[in-house]
Amino acid sequence: MFNGMFFGIVSLAILIFAAFFGYVAFLVKRSKDE
Repeated sequence: MFNGMFFGIVSLAILIFAAFFGYVAFLVKRSKDE
C-alpha cells in the first residue's frame, strides 16, 4: 500500500514538473519570437 502511494506521489511530481517545464519553454519561445 505504501509503495503504491509513493509511486503515485512520484508520478504526480513528474507530471507537475513536466507541465512547468513545458510552460517555461513556451514563454521562452514566445519571448524569442517577438
